[in-house]
Amino acid sequence: MNRMKMTYVKIAKRLRLAEWFYRVESLVCSICTSSAKQFPGDVSSALRLLHSYSPDPGSSCICQHDFAAADSDVEVIVPCYNVELYVCQCLDSILSQKTEYRFFVTIVNDGSTDSTRSLIAKYEHLPNVRVIDQSNKGFSGARNAGIRQAHGRYLMFVDSDDVLMPGAIDCLMRMAEKTGADMVDGGFRRFADRDGDFSAIPGLASLYDMIQHDNLLPESDDTRHTNGFVCGKLISRSLFSNVEFPLGYWFEDTIYCMILEPMCKRIASVAPLVFGYRMRRNSISHSFAGKPKAIDNLYITLGLLRDRENLDIAFDQRQYDMMLHQMFMNTWCVMGLPEEVARAVFVVQRDLIAVRLGKWHTSDIRLRNIERLIRENNFQGYMLWCKWHEC
Repeated sequence: MNRMKMTYVKIAKRLRLAEWFYRVESLVCSICTSSAKQFPGDVSSALRLLHSYSPDPGSSCICQHDFAAADSDVEVIVPCYNVELYVCQCLDSILSQKTEYRFFVTIVNDGSTDSTRSLIAKYEHLPNVRVIDQSNKGFSGARNAGIRQAHGRYLMFVDSDDVLMPGAIDCLMRMAEKTGADMVDGGFRRFADRDGDFSAIPGLASLYDMIQHDNLLPESDDTRHTNGFVCGKLISRSLFSNVEFPLGYWFEDTIYCMILEPMCKRIASVAPLVFGYRMRRNSISHSFAGKPKAIDNLYITLGLLRDRENLDIAFDQRQYDMMLHQMFMNTWCVMGLPEEVARAVFVVQRDLIAVRLGKWHTSDIRLRNIERLIRENNFQGYMLWCKWHEC
């Protein structure tokens, strides 16, 4: 699917029309027979094919940080690269926070070539602001630069085109103090970029917020119901003692569900909206369709799975269900690429289920079809299901 088709599929899902389209297309596919195409039958061949489209960066999240004593409650890390249109709104939303807690802002200028650096300079004189300048290393490299010099009890990542809602730090820290949680999450809202749209359809960001409720969280002292990205959360600095973001990958936020969340002894959430996510047409999450580097979602899944084993992070039923969800995401990301790419991803995931995760079975109704179709080696049925469903 190209990006336009993926957008319409997403709208159909949000409007609860996807199941009807799925049944119609399933019927058509059952009537229209076609000769089977050859595709890699073993993992080695599948990975060679995938690497021919886009090589695996091959980096690890494992490292060692020797943190100094904390001297602030929260350190907000803001990676910046060519965001002259947005960076001031982002920084103002952070620095205007009203709170009794001590917070510090680390701005990482990741080799910007526009006026981003001169705009950041307006904030350098503030006592709770530090600017790190470096050559361009991408999201992971910029975030890691902030982590390595972090001196807050909790870290918070805010991308430079997003915003913090008023009172966010105070709300999250009060829950952290109350519960001693390793991580505290809150609700978020979507909003469109300066042009008023983020895709071919004007106002789609507002439509998403009206018909999608996964951006709201309940108030809870202990929960595993969180938003699946790193931004806008309080995360205990101690969780980064021996990990950081793996370099060179798209979809680096996968470290949250595969490494950081499983390491948490306790996670809390607050009901108020604390974070504003700007939907931009040129962001990776909205422009990956058809790009070979979208295969990174599979690569980073496999790499972080290896890192989990080396970090001795226990695998349990929740993590198995998370892996099934991740397989869905890996597939969705490559739907805009040639079919042989999707087939190769399917082969790798089929092997992972059969060999490494064979003893596990899901009871989550949203994931059962993913598990069943992979175990049955039903590529066409699996692709069709992933196209028209969420999980």
